[in-house]
Amino acid sequence: MAARIDAELPNLRSALEHCLGDPDEAHLGQYLAGSLWFFWVGCGRLSEGRHWLERAVRLESDNELPRLKTLWVLGYVAILQGDTVPAPAALHECREEAERSANPTAVAYAEHRTGCLALVSDDMARAETLLRSALERYQEIGELNSNVLMGQVELAMTRAFQGDLPEAYGCARTSAGSARTTARAGPGRTRCMCWRTRRGARAI
Repeated sequence: MAARIDAELPNLRSALEHCLGDPDEAHLGQYLAGSLWFFWVGCGRLSEGRHWLERAVRLESDNELPRLKTLWVLGYVAILQGDTVPAPAALHECREEAERSANPTAVAYAEHRTGCLALVSDDMARAETLLRSALERYQEIGELNSNVLMGQVELAMTRAFQGDLPEAYGCARTSAGSARTTARAGPGRTRCMCWRTRRGARAI
């Protein structure tokens, strides 16, 4: 998957440039920039991803769903870059807009990535609260993918860092079980993420 996208990168850049430069196509550019989150995050393209994401969130469109995804992905990328100043703003805007439009999926992702921000900021209690809530939201809407699996691992990390190794192990085991279920159904990047999740579970 990564190699295929890398080969198509010139075409993807052209598509992003075209869509983000045309007000009538802005929603398509936002959709593309957000949907490529796994490429930006997993293939060492954080800086380029942030470039396109920042351009995308500045645009208005009639379809707010792509922009909501772009916002939480932008927050996620900024966190991974260690840039914790813009991340809260993007995630807060995503959650506010998602709550206003009654979009439970975007609320869950915004809350999840805010929990990640608390985790890397060494606020374990807040990270645990946010991650638990996000995982409950994922369960309510039937969301199960690599993001959810990593949320389970991140929750395990909060318990481990707070000294509760038995619960951390239990959370990691839950994640490993979810990974096996997802791996049987999802090829490509999800299968790769499931392998990483199982390795993380064994390490706790």
